Amino acid sequence: AAATTTTTPLRVIPAMISSDPLQDKEDFPFLPRVIRDEHPSINDYIVFKLDVDKPLVEQQLIEYIINDDNNRIDELFWTHHVLGNYLWDGIDTAPRQDMTLRQSYEYFWKLRQKGIRAHSW
Repeated sequence: AAATTTTTPLRVIPAMISSDPLQDKEDFPFLPRVIRDEHPSINDYIVFKLDVDKPLVEQQLIEYIINDDNNRIDELFWTHHVLGNYLWDGIDTAPRQDMTLRQSYEYFWKLRQKGIRAHSW
């Protein structure tokens, strides 16, 4: 007998986001609300890519995700702009001068401890 496979349709939901939870609006929501308000089912696999080239904004969003017990992110890709990252040689976006690569690894470790498959790229 031939093996049967089932596929689930892929849904991509691009969203503009606000970096400030105090400026949360229906058409420009704060990121974590976007993820929760889509009412994902337990079978949904949620992937989040963060690269807005604003290191402080990105760090605040990551810290929010780390501290949010209700997030539904399964996998996260983040371009963390830090000193010591060889990928930033010759790139216009300046890395954070007060953040080391070791500190970046600590953020990724915390995300992984929450069960989020977190990757730097």
